[in-house]
Amino acid sequence: MADVPRTNTFANLSIRSKARMQNPSFLQDLIWILKSVPNKRSTKGFLQKYAPLGLNNASSNLIENKLSYGLQKRIAIAKIADVDSLDDETLYGIGRSIYGLIRLGINTLVVPTGTDLGITAKFKMPAEKQSRWTMLSSLYSQQNRIMRVSDIFTKAGVLTKPWYSSICQLGPNGAYLEDTNSVFRTLASNYTPIIPSLAFMPNLKEISIDGDEVIYGLTKSLHKPEDDYNVDRLIILDKVGGMPCAKRRQGSSHVLINLAQEYEELRKTLPKHHIKNLFLAQRCLKMLSKEASAIVTTPNEAMLTNSSMDRNPLIHNILTERSIFSCSLPRDRSPITKTTLLRAGVPVYICMGTECITDGSVSWERLWMLINDSFNRTLDMEAYLKRLKNSLAAVIVAGDYAGTAIVTYEKVNDGKAKVPYLDKLAVSKNAQGSAAISDVLFNAMIELFPKELIWRSRLDNPVNKWYFERSVGSLKSPKTPWRLFWTGDIQVKNLDHIEHYLNVIDRIQPTWLND
Repeated sequence: MADVPRTNTFANLSIRSKARMQNPSFLQDLIWILKSVPNKRSTKGFLQKYAPLGLNNASSNLIENKLSYGLQKRIAIAKIADVDSLDDETLYGIGRSIYGLIRLGINTLVVPTGTDLGITAKFKMPAEKQSRWTMLSSLYSQQNRIMRVSDIFTKAGVLTKPWYSSICQLGPNGAYLEDTNSVFRTLASNYTPIIPSLAFMPNLKEISIDGDEVIYGLTKSLHKPEDDYNVDRLIILDKVGGMPCAKRRQGSSHVLINLAQEYEELRKTLPKHHIKNLFLAQRCLKMLSKEASAIVTTPNEAMLTNSSMDRNPLIHNILTERSIFSCSLPRDRSPITKTTLLRAGVPVYICMGTECITDGSVSWERLWMLINDSFNRTLDMEAYLKRLKNSLAAVIVAGDYAGTAIVTYEKVNDGKAKVPYLDKLAVSKNAQGSAAISDVLFNAMIELFPKELIWRSRLDNPVNKWYFERSVGSLKSPKTPWRLFWTGDIQVKNLDHIEHYLNVIDRIQPTWLND
Protein backbone atom coordinates (compact mmCIF):
# COMPACT_ATOMS: atom_id res chain seq x y z
CA MET A 1 0.00 0.00 0.00
CA ALA A 2 1.23 3.48 -0.81
CA ASP A 3 2.77 5.59 1.94
CA VAL A 4 0.18 7.92 3.44
CA PRO A 5 0.72 10.74 5.92
CA ARG A 6 -0.52 9.63 9.33
CA THR A 7 -1.80 11.82 12.12
CA ASN A 8 -2.72 11.17 15.75
CA THR A 9 -5.42 13.83 15.80
CA PHE A 10 -8.18 11.30 16.43
CA ALA A 11 -6.36 8.66 18.46
CA ASN A 12 -7.59 9.82 21.87
CA LEU A 13 -11.34 9.70 21.35
CA SER A 14 -12.81 8.19 24.50
CA ILE A 15 -15.14 5.20 24.53
CA ARG A 16 -17.82 7.40 26.10
CA SER A 17 -17.66 10.03 23.34
CA LYS A 18 -17.79 7.33 20.65
CA ALA A 19 -20.82 5.80 22.32
CA ARG A 20 -22.55 9.18 22.32
CA MET A 21 -21.84 9.55 18.58
CA GLN A 22 -23.09 6.07 17.79
CA ASN A 23 -26.27 6.26 19.86
CA PRO A 24 -27.84 9.70 19.55
CA SER A 25 -31.39 10.17 20.73
CA PHE A 26 -34.21 11.05 18.38
CA LEU A 27 -34.29 14.61 19.74
CA GLN A 28 -30.57 14.97 19.12
CA ASP A 29 -31.16 13.89 15.53
CA LEU A 30 -33.91 16.50 15.16
CA ILE A 31 -31.64 19.24 16.46
CA TRP A 32 -28.89 18.08 14.12
CA ILE A 33 -31.29 18.21 11.16
CA LEU A 34 -32.46 21.71 12.08
CA LYS A 35 -28.85 22.88 12.07
CA SER A 36 -28.14 21.20 8.73
CA VAL A 37 -31.03 22.22 6.47
CA PRO A 38 -31.11 25.52 4.56
CA ASN A 39 -34.74 26.40 5.41
CA LYS A 40 -37.85 25.34 7.33
CA ARG A 41 -39.55 24.06 4.20
CA SER A 42 -36.80 21.48 3.64
CA THR A 43 -36.98 20.38 7.28
CA LYS A 44 -40.74 19.95 7.13
CA GLY A 45 -40.58 18.10 3.82
CA PHE A 46 -37.93 15.68 5.06
CA LEU A 47 -39.71 14.89 8.32
CA GLN A 48 -43.10 14.47 6.66
CA LYS A 49 -41.62 12.09 4.12
CA TYR A 50 -39.34 10.02 6.30
CA ALA A 51 -40.05 10.41 10.04
CA PRO A 52 -41.31 7.08 11.41
CA LEU A 53 -44.12 8.58 13.52
CA GLY A 54 -45.96 11.85 13.80
CA LEU A 55 -44.01 14.42 15.79
CA ASN A 56 -47.06 15.70 17.66
CA ASN A 57 -47.59 12.43 19.53
CA ALA A 58 -43.99 11.35 19.91
CA SER A 59 -43.71 8.82 22.72
CA SER A 60 -40.84 8.21 25.08
CA ASN A 61 -39.94 5.14 23.02
CA LEU A 62 -39.63 7.30 19.91
CA ILE A 63 -37.41 9.76 21.74
CA GLU A 64 -35.03 6.99 22.68
CA ASN A 65 -34.84 5.63 19.15
CA LYS A 66 -32.79 6.95 16.27
CA LEU A 67 -34.40 8.69 13.36
CA SER A 68 -33.38 5.73 11.25
CA TYR A 69 -35.81 3.55 13.24
CA GLY A 70 -38.29 3.52 10.39
CA LEU A 71 -35.85 4.07 7.55
CA GLN A 72 -33.52 1.09 7.61
CA LYS A 73 -34.29 0.10 4.02
CA ARG A 74 -32.91 3.20 2.29
CA ILE A 75 -29.44 2.38 0.99
CA ALA A 76 -26.56 4.44 -0.36
CA ILE A 77 -23.49 2.96 -2.04
CA ALA A 78 -20.34 5.09 -1.82
CA LYS A 79 -17.15 4.80 -3.83
CA ILE A 80 -14.01 6.45 -2.45
CA ALA A 81 -11.60 6.55 -5.38
CA ASP A 82 -7.81 6.27 -4.88
CA VAL A 83 -8.26 6.13 -1.12
CA ASP A 84 -4.54 5.45 -0.57
CA SER A 85 -3.75 9.03 -1.58
CA LEU A 86 -6.05 10.53 1.08
CA ASP A 87 -4.71 11.52 4.49
CA ASP A 88 -6.35 10.41 7.74
CA GLU A 89 -7.99 13.78 8.37
CA THR A 90 -9.80 13.71 5.02
CA LEU A 91 -10.98 10.15 5.60
CA TYR A 92 -12.18 11.12 9.08
CA GLY A 93 -14.23 13.98 7.60
CA ILE A 94 -15.74 11.60 5.05
CA GLY A 95 -16.51 9.19 7.88
CA ARG A 96 -18.37 11.97 9.69
CA SER A 97 -20.48 12.49 6.55
CA ILE A 98 -21.25 8.77 6.37
CA TYR A 99 -22.20 8.91 10.04
CA GLY A 100 -24.48 11.85 9.22
CA LEU A 101 -26.19 9.84 6.49
CA ILE A 102 -26.79 7.03 8.97
CA ARG A 103 -28.39 9.47 11.42
CA LEU A 104 -30.71 10.50 8.61
CA GLY A 105 -31.72 6.90 8.01
CA ILE A 106 -29.48 6.18 5.00
CA ASN A 107 -27.62 2.90 5.48
CA THR A 108 -24.41 3.10 3.51
CA LEU A 109 -22.03 0.59 1.92
CA VAL A 110 -18.52 1.88 1.23
CA VAL A 111 -16.20 0.62 -1.52
CA PRO A 112 -12.71 2.16 -1.18
CA THR A 113 -10.65 1.74 -4.34
CA GLY A 114 -6.99 2.10 -5.19
CA THR A 115 -5.01 2.04 -8.38
CA ASP A 116 -4.92 -1.77 -8.55
CA LEU A 117 -5.34 -3.30 -11.98
CA GLY A 118 -8.40 -5.49 -12.36
CA ILE A 119 -11.29 -6.52 -14.52
CA THR A 120 -13.06 -3.57 -16.11
CA ALA A 121 -16.51 -3.02 -17.54
CA LYS A 122 -15.48 -5.15 -20.54
CA PHE A 123 -14.96 -8.08 -18.15
CA LYS A 124 -11.55 -8.98 -19.53
CA MET A 125 -9.67 -11.43 -17.35
CA PRO A 126 -6.16 -10.47 -16.16
CA ALA A 127 -3.40 -11.36 -18.58
CA GLU A 128 -1.92 -14.81 -17.99
CA LYS A 129 1.53 -13.30 -17.77
CA GLN A 130 0.47 -11.42 -14.65
CA SER A 131 2.48 -13.05 -11.90
CA ARG A 132 0.96 -14.76 -8.89
CA TRP A 133 2.97 -12.38 -6.71
CA THR A 134 1.34 -9.35 -8.39
CA MET A 135 -2.12 -10.72 -7.71
CA LEU A 136 -1.29 -11.57 -4.10
CA SER A 137 0.17 -8.10 -3.62
CA SER A 138 -3.04 -6.56 -4.93
CA LEU A 139 -5.14 -8.66 -2.54
CA TYR A 140 -2.89 -7.65 0.36
CA SER A 141 -3.24 -3.94 -0.57
CA GLN A 142 -7.01 -4.33 -0.66
CA GLN A 143 -7.07 -5.80 2.85
CA ASN A 144 -4.88 -3.01 4.22
CA ARG A 145 -7.12 -0.47 2.53
CA ILE A 146 -10.24 -1.95 4.11
CA MET A 147 -8.57 -2.06 7.53
CA ARG A 148 -7.48 1.56 7.38
CA VAL A 149 -10.84 2.95 6.24
CA SER A 150 -12.69 0.87 8.83
CA ASP A 151 -10.41 2.06 11.62
CA ILE A 152 -10.73 5.76 10.76
CA PHE A 153 -14.48 5.58 10.16
CA THR A 154 -14.90 3.93 13.57
CA LYS A 155 -13.17 6.92 15.15
CA ALA A 156 -15.60 9.14 13.25
CA GLY A 157 -18.53 7.40 14.96
CA VAL A 158 -19.44 4.84 12.29
CA LEU A 159 -20.11 1.24 13.31
CA THR A 160 -18.17 -0.54 10.59
CA LYS A 161 -18.23 -4.10 9.32
CA PRO A 162 -15.06 -4.64 7.25
CA TRP A 163 -15.08 -7.45 4.70
CA TYR A 164 -11.53 -8.57 4.00
CA SER A 165 -12.47 -10.98 1.24
CA SER A 166 -14.93 -10.65 -1.58
CA ILE A 167 -18.70 -10.80 -1.18
CA CYS A 168 -19.20 -10.68 -4.97
CA GLN A 169 -19.07 -13.37 -7.63
CA LEU A 170 -18.32 -12.96 -11.32
CA GLY A 171 -20.91 -14.21 -13.76
CA PRO A 172 -21.51 -13.76 -17.49
CA ASN A 173 -23.17 -10.39 -16.79
CA GLY A 174 -20.48 -9.10 -14.45
CA ALA A 175 -20.27 -8.94 -10.66
CA TYR A 176 -23.24 -9.85 -8.49
CA LEU A 177 -23.98 -10.56 -4.83
CA GLU A 178 -25.23 -14.07 -4.17
CA ASP A 179 -25.80 -13.76 -0.41
CA THR A 180 -27.73 -10.50 0.00
CA ASN A 181 -29.16 -11.50 3.39
CA SER A 182 -25.82 -11.11 5.16
CA VAL A 183 -25.55 -7.52 3.90
CA PHE A 184 -29.16 -6.72 4.78
CA ARG A 185 -28.63 -8.08 8.31
CA THR A 186 -25.51 -5.94 8.68
CA LEU A 187 -27.37 -2.82 7.54
CA ALA A 188 -30.36 -3.58 9.78
CA SER A 189 -27.97 -3.57 12.75
CA ASN A 190 -26.80 -0.07 11.75
CA TYR A 191 -23.36 -1.33 10.70
CA THR A 192 -21.65 0.04 7.61
CA PRO A 193 -20.05 -2.59 5.36
CA ILE A 194 -16.59 -1.70 4.02
CA ILE A 195 -16.22 -3.80 0.88
CA PRO A 196 -13.08 -4.53 -1.19
CA SER A 197 -12.82 -4.41 -4.99
CA LEU A 198 -12.59 -8.17 -5.21
CA ALA A 199 -14.66 -10.96 -6.72
CA PHE A 200 -14.66 -14.74 -6.89
CA MET A 201 -14.34 -16.26 -10.33
CA PRO A 202 -16.38 -19.38 -11.20
CA ASN A 203 -13.36 -21.51 -10.18
CA LEU A 204 -13.47 -19.77 -6.73
CA LYS A 205 -10.22 -17.92 -7.41
CA GLU A 206 -10.36 -14.45 -5.81
CA ILE A 207 -9.13 -11.59 -7.98
CA SER A 208 -9.08 -7.79 -7.98
CA ILE A 209 -11.68 -6.14 -10.17
CA ASP A 210 -12.50 -2.56 -11.03
CA GLY A 211 -14.30 -0.92 -8.10
CA ASP A 212 -17.00 0.35 -10.46
CA GLU A 213 -17.93 -3.26 -11.22
CA VAL A 214 -18.35 -4.02 -7.52
CA ILE A 215 -20.58 -0.97 -7.13
CA TYR A 216 -22.66 -1.95 -10.15
CA GLY A 217 -23.00 -5.48 -8.82
CA LEU A 218 -24.04 -4.26 -5.36
CA THR A 219 -26.60 -1.89 -6.85
CA LYS A 220 -28.07 -4.61 -9.04
CA SER A 221 -28.25 -7.12 -6.17
CA LEU A 222 -29.38 -4.94 -3.26
CA HIS A 223 -32.07 -2.85 -4.96
CA LYS A 224 -35.18 -4.89 -4.16
CA PRO A 225 -38.17 -2.55 -4.06
CA GLU A 226 -40.51 -5.54 -3.89
CA ASP A 227 -38.98 -6.24 -0.46
CA ASP A 228 -38.85 -2.52 0.42
CA TYR A 229 -35.07 -2.34 0.03
CA ASN A 230 -34.24 0.69 -2.09
CA VAL A 231 -30.82 1.81 -3.28
CA ASP A 232 -31.56 5.50 -3.77
CA ARG A 233 -28.12 7.13 -3.62
CA LEU A 234 -24.87 6.53 -5.43
CA ILE A 235 -21.96 8.56 -4.04
CA ILE A 236 -18.72 8.90 -6.01
CA LEU A 237 -15.87 10.64 -4.20
CA ASP A 238 -13.06 11.36 -6.64
CA LYS A 239 -10.31 13.98 -6.65
CA VAL A 240 -11.38 15.13 -10.12
CA GLY A 241 -14.78 16.11 -8.68
CA GLY A 242 -17.96 16.62 -10.66
CA MET A 243 -18.21 16.73 -14.45
CA PRO A 244 -16.64 19.99 -15.73
CA CYS A 245 -18.91 22.51 -17.45
CA ALA A 246 -17.21 24.81 -19.95
CA LYS A 247 -20.10 27.26 -19.74
CA ARG A 248 -19.52 27.90 -16.04
CA ARG A 249 -16.79 30.18 -14.75
CA GLN A 250 -13.36 29.02 -13.63
CA GLY A 251 -13.90 25.40 -14.55
CA SER A 252 -16.87 24.87 -12.24
CA SER A 253 -18.71 21.57 -12.55
CA HIS A 254 -22.14 20.82 -13.90
CA VAL A 255 -24.60 21.35 -11.05
CA LEU A 256 -27.25 18.92 -12.29
CA ILE A 257 -27.13 16.43 -15.15
CA ASN A 258 -30.42 15.21 -16.61
CA LEU A 259 -29.09 11.97 -18.08
CA ALA A 260 -32.06 11.25 -20.32
CA GLN A 261 -31.39 14.57 -22.05
CA GLU A 262 -27.63 15.09 -21.74
CA TYR A 263 -25.86 11.73 -21.50
CA GLU A 264 -24.97 11.19 -25.16
CA GLU A 265 -23.56 14.67 -25.66
CA LEU A 266 -21.53 14.54 -22.43
CA ARG A 267 -20.17 11.12 -23.30
CA LYS A 268 -18.64 12.64 -26.44
CA THR A 269 -17.13 15.71 -24.79
CA LEU A 270 -16.01 14.92 -21.24
CA PRO A 271 -12.44 13.94 -20.32
CA LYS A 272 -11.85 10.19 -20.03
CA HIS A 273 -11.85 9.95 -16.23
CA HIS A 274 -15.11 11.90 -15.97
CA ILE A 275 -16.67 9.65 -18.62
CA LYS A 276 -15.87 6.68 -16.35
CA ASN A 277 -17.81 8.26 -13.48
CA LEU A 278 -20.62 9.32 -15.82
CA PHE A 279 -20.90 5.77 -17.16
CA LEU A 280 -21.05 4.29 -13.66
CA ALA A 281 -23.80 6.72 -12.62
CA GLN A 282 -25.79 6.09 -15.78
CA ARG A 283 -25.59 2.29 -15.47
CA CYS A 284 -26.69 2.28 -11.84
CA LEU A 285 -29.45 4.88 -12.12
CA LYS A 286 -31.04 2.97 -15.01
CA MET A 287 -31.85 0.19 -12.53
CA LEU A 288 -33.21 2.41 -9.75
CA SER A 289 -36.37 4.38 -9.13
CA LYS A 290 -36.87 7.78 -10.75
CA GLU A 291 -36.30 9.46 -7.36
CA ALA A 292 -32.78 8.02 -7.06
CA SER A 293 -29.72 10.17 -7.73
CA ALA A 294 -25.95 10.03 -7.93
CA ILE A 295 -23.55 12.58 -6.43
CA VAL A 296 -20.03 13.07 -7.76
CA THR A 297 -17.79 15.31 -5.67
CA THR A 298 -14.28 15.58 -4.26
CA PRO A 299 -13.23 13.96 -0.97
CA ASN A 300 -12.60 17.43 0.50
CA GLU A 301 -16.11 18.62 -0.40
CA ALA A 302 -17.56 15.48 1.18
CA MET A 303 -15.88 16.08 4.56
CA LEU A 304 -18.32 17.02 7.32
CA THR A 305 -17.14 19.65 9.78
CA ASN A 306 -19.07 21.99 12.05
CA SER A 307 -18.29 24.92 9.77
CA SER A 308 -19.41 23.12 6.60
CA MET A 309 -22.47 21.29 7.89
CA ASP A 310 -24.96 23.44 5.99
CA ARG A 311 -22.91 23.20 2.76
CA ASN A 312 -22.09 19.50 2.79
CA PRO A 313 -23.41 18.19 -0.54
CA LEU A 314 -24.15 14.68 0.74
CA ILE A 315 -26.17 15.82 3.76
CA HIS A 316 -27.85 18.61 1.81
CA ASN A 317 -29.01 16.23 -0.92
CA ILE A 318 -30.50 13.74 1.53
CA LEU A 319 -32.41 16.47 3.36
CA THR A 320 -33.64 18.37 0.31
CA GLU A 321 -33.41 15.86 -2.59
CA ARG A 322 -31.67 18.69 -4.49
CA SER A 323 -28.25 19.87 -5.60
CA ILE A 324 -26.36 22.30 -3.37
CA PHE A 325 -27.78 25.17 -5.47
CA SER A 326 -30.04 25.37 -8.51
CA CYS A 327 -28.63 24.57 -11.94
CA SER A 328 -30.82 27.23 -13.60
CA LEU A 329 -29.35 30.20 -11.74
CA PRO A 330 -27.46 32.62 -14.02
CA ARG A 331 -24.06 31.02 -14.54
CA ASP A 332 -22.08 34.21 -14.02
CA ARG A 333 -23.68 34.60 -10.57
CA SER A 334 -23.57 30.96 -9.47
CA PRO A 335 -21.00 29.74 -6.93
CA ILE A 336 -18.08 27.68 -8.13
CA THR A 337 -18.67 24.02 -7.34
CA LYS A 338 -16.94 20.70 -7.72
CA THR A 339 -20.13 18.71 -7.06
CA THR A 340 -22.46 17.29 -9.71
CA LEU A 341 -25.85 15.73 -9.02
CA LEU A 342 -27.03 13.23 -11.64
CA ARG A 343 -30.54 11.89 -12.19
CA ALA A 344 -31.93 9.46 -14.73
CA GLY A 345 -34.21 12.39 -15.45
CA VAL A 346 -36.59 12.98 -18.31
CA PRO A 347 -36.12 13.53 -22.04
CA VAL A 348 -36.77 17.03 -23.36
CA TYR A 349 -38.67 17.60 -26.61
CA ILE A 350 -38.54 20.92 -28.49
CA CYS A 351 -40.97 21.94 -31.23
CA MET A 352 -40.32 25.22 -33.04
CA GLY A 353 -42.69 27.61 -34.80
CA THR A 354 -46.41 27.86 -35.39
CA GLU A 355 -46.42 24.61 -37.40
CA CYS A 356 -46.54 22.59 -34.19
CA ILE A 357 -50.05 23.89 -33.51
CA THR A 358 -51.43 21.69 -36.29
CA ASP A 359 -48.78 19.13 -37.33
CA GLY A 360 -49.47 16.71 -34.46
CA SER A 361 -46.02 17.03 -32.87
CA VAL A 362 -47.63 18.41 -29.70
CA SER A 363 -50.69 17.08 -27.89
CA TRP A 364 -52.49 20.32 -27.05
CA GLU A 365 -55.09 18.42 -25.06
CA ARG A 366 -52.39 17.07 -22.76
CA LEU A 367 -50.77 20.51 -22.56
CA TRP A 368 -54.17 21.94 -21.58
CA MET A 369 -54.50 19.36 -18.79
CA LEU A 370 -50.92 20.03 -17.65
CA ILE A 371 -51.38 23.80 -17.54
CA ASN A 372 -54.68 23.53 -15.67
CA ASP A 373 -53.10 21.18 -13.13
CA SER A 374 -50.05 23.38 -12.62
CA PHE A 375 -51.90 26.70 -12.29
CA ASN A 376 -54.98 25.22 -10.59
CA ARG A 377 -57.11 27.16 -13.08
CA THR A 378 -58.83 26.43 -16.39
CA LEU A 379 -57.28 27.74 -19.60
CA ASP A 380 -59.54 28.92 -22.42
CA MET A 381 -57.77 26.71 -24.95
CA GLU A 382 -59.59 28.05 -28.01
CA ALA A 383 -58.69 31.64 -27.18
CA TYR A 384 -55.15 30.63 -26.26
CA LEU A 385 -54.48 28.81 -29.53
CA LYS A 386 -55.90 31.78 -31.41
CA ARG A 387 -53.33 33.97 -29.67
CA LEU A 388 -50.52 31.55 -30.51
CA LYS A 389 -51.52 31.22 -34.16
CA ASN A 390 -49.26 34.06 -35.31
CA SER A 391 -46.80 34.29 -32.43
CA LEU A 392 -45.71 30.82 -31.25
CA ALA A 393 -41.92 30.53 -31.12
CA ALA A 394 -41.32 27.22 -29.31
CA VAL A 395 -42.94 24.54 -27.17
CA ILE A 396 -40.64 22.65 -24.81
CA VAL A 397 -42.01 19.48 -23.19
CA ALA A 398 -40.25 17.62 -20.38
CA GLY A 399 -40.86 13.90 -20.08
CA ASP A 400 -44.35 12.50 -20.57
CA TYR A 401 -45.92 15.96 -20.29
CA ALA A 402 -44.53 16.44 -16.78
CA GLY A 403 -43.75 20.07 -17.62
CA THR A 404 -43.77 22.59 -20.42
CA ALA A 405 -42.42 25.99 -21.40
CA ILE A 406 -44.24 27.88 -24.16
CA VAL A 407 -42.43 30.84 -25.73
CA THR A 408 -43.93 33.37 -28.15
CA TYR A 409 -42.48 36.17 -30.26
CA GLU A 410 -44.08 39.48 -29.24
CA LYS A 411 -43.88 42.66 -31.31
CA VAL A 412 -42.43 45.72 -29.66
CA ASN A 413 -43.75 49.26 -30.27
CA ASP A 414 -42.32 49.85 -33.73
CA GLY A 415 -43.91 46.63 -34.99
CA LYS A 416 -40.71 45.40 -36.64
CA ALA A 417 -38.62 43.92 -33.86
CA LYS A 418 -39.82 40.93 -31.84
CA VAL A 419 -38.84 39.77 -28.39
CA PRO A 420 -39.06 36.16 -27.07
CA TYR A 421 -41.63 36.04 -24.29
CA LEU A 422 -42.13 33.18 -21.82
CA ASP A 423 -45.88 32.78 -22.00
CA LYS A 424 -46.33 29.67 -19.84
CA LEU A 425 -44.05 27.69 -17.55
CA ALA A 426 -46.00 24.80 -16.09
CA VAL A 427 -45.05 21.70 -14.10
CA SER A 428 -47.58 19.08 -13.05
CA LYS A 429 -48.20 18.82 -9.32
CA ASN A 430 -46.85 15.25 -9.25
CA ALA A 431 -43.56 16.41 -10.79
CA GLN A 432 -43.05 19.52 -8.66
CA GLY A 433 -40.19 19.49 -6.17
CA SER A 434 -37.13 17.27 -6.28
CA ALA A 435 -37.32 16.28 -9.96
CA ALA A 436 -36.03 19.76 -10.96
CA ILE A 437 -38.34 19.85 -13.97
CA SER A 438 -38.57 23.65 -13.76
CA ASP A 439 -34.77 23.94 -13.84
CA VAL A 440 -34.52 21.58 -16.82
CA LEU A 441 -37.18 23.55 -18.74
CA PHE A 442 -35.65 26.92 -17.88
CA ASN A 443 -32.17 25.82 -18.98
CA ALA A 444 -33.51 24.41 -22.26
CA MET A 445 -35.30 27.71 -22.89
CA ILE A 446 -32.19 29.80 -22.21
CA GLU A 447 -30.24 27.59 -24.63
CA LEU A 448 -32.86 28.35 -27.32
CA PHE A 449 -33.05 32.09 -26.61
CA PRO A 450 -29.67 33.10 -25.15
CA LYS A 451 -29.68 36.74 -26.20
CA GLU A 452 -32.99 37.92 -24.85
CA LEU A 453 -36.03 36.57 -23.00
CA ILE A 454 -38.75 38.34 -21.01
CA TRP A 455 -41.69 37.21 -18.90
CA ARG A 456 -44.18 38.58 -16.41
CA SER A 457 -45.68 37.52 -13.10
CA ARG A 458 -48.39 38.87 -10.84
CA LEU A 459 -47.07 40.93 -7.96
CA ASP A 460 -48.39 38.50 -5.35
CA ASN A 461 -47.17 35.35 -7.08
CA PRO A 462 -45.28 33.18 -4.52
CA VAL A 463 -42.99 31.97 -7.35
CA ASN A 464 -41.54 35.48 -7.78
CA LYS A 465 -38.52 34.70 -5.58
CA TRP A 466 -37.59 31.93 -8.04
CA TYR A 467 -38.00 34.38 -10.93
CA PHE A 468 -35.93 37.09 -9.22
CA GLU A 469 -33.01 34.65 -8.81
CA ARG A 470 -33.01 33.73 -12.51
CA SER A 471 -33.49 37.16 -14.07
CA VAL A 472 -31.00 39.82 -15.04
CA GLY A 473 -33.45 42.49 -13.98
CA SER A 474 -37.08 43.17 -13.06
CA LEU A 475 -39.44 46.13 -12.83
CA LYS A 476 -42.98 46.64 -11.59
CA SER A 477 -45.38 47.87 -14.25
CA PRO A 478 -46.86 51.28 -13.35
CA LYS A 479 -50.07 50.49 -15.29
CA THR A 480 -50.94 46.83 -14.61
CA PRO A 481 -50.62 44.30 -11.74
CA TRP A 482 -47.61 42.67 -13.38
CA ARG A 483 -43.90 42.55 -12.69
CA LEU A 484 -41.58 42.38 -15.67
CA PHE A 485 -38.55 40.05 -15.66
CA TRP A 486 -35.83 39.75 -18.27
CA THR A 487 -32.65 37.78 -18.85
CA GLY A 488 -30.14 37.06 -21.62
CA ASP A 489 -26.75 38.15 -22.94
CA ILE A 490 -27.88 41.64 -23.87
CA GLN A 491 -27.16 44.60 -21.62
CA VAL A 492 -30.14 46.92 -21.17
CA LYS A 493 -28.57 50.38 -21.35
CA ASN A 494 -31.53 52.71 -21.56
CA LEU A 495 -35.03 53.05 -20.24
CA ASP A 496 -36.48 53.04 -23.75
CA HIS A 497 -35.59 49.37 -24.06
CA ILE A 498 -37.33 48.59 -20.77
CA GLU A 499 -40.33 50.61 -21.94
CA HIS A 500 -40.64 48.25 -24.90
CA TYR A 501 -40.65 45.29 -22.50
CA LEU A 502 -43.29 46.94 -20.29
CA ASN A 503 -45.52 47.65 -23.27
CA VAL A 504 -45.36 43.98 -24.24
CA ILE A 505 -46.37 42.62 -20.84
CA ASP A 506 -49.09 45.26 -20.39
CA ARG A 507 -50.62 44.50 -23.78
CA ILE A 508 -51.04 40.71 -23.50
CA GLN A 509 -54.50 39.67 -22.29
CA PRO A 510 -54.89 36.58 -20.07
CA THR A 511 -56.82 33.66 -21.56
CA TRP A 512 -58.11 31.96 -18.42
CA LEU A 513 -61.78 31.13 -18.14
CA ASN A 514 -63.57 33.30 -15.54
CA ASP A 515 -60.39 35.37 -15.06
